[in-house]
Amino acid sequence: MIFNSVLDYFLEHNRYLNILGILFILFVAWIFSRKRSHINFRLVLSALFLQFVVGILVLKTSAGLY
Repeated sequence: MIFNSVLDYFLEHNRYLNILGILFILFVAWIFSRKRSHINFRLVLSALFLQFVVGILVLKTSAGLY
């Protein structure tokens, strides 16, 4: 019952489901990493931020039309 309500909420608000998908992929990569302590989380967060900025530029400006 609770699971169905949570699932329905995420299906209605697809943007949150996309964020969870990205976090899930990062979590799986972290789980399968042999040297978890060597992961530079600052680099990972910087890359995600840059990807977000490029996505905004492509979707919200005329440069994304070409």
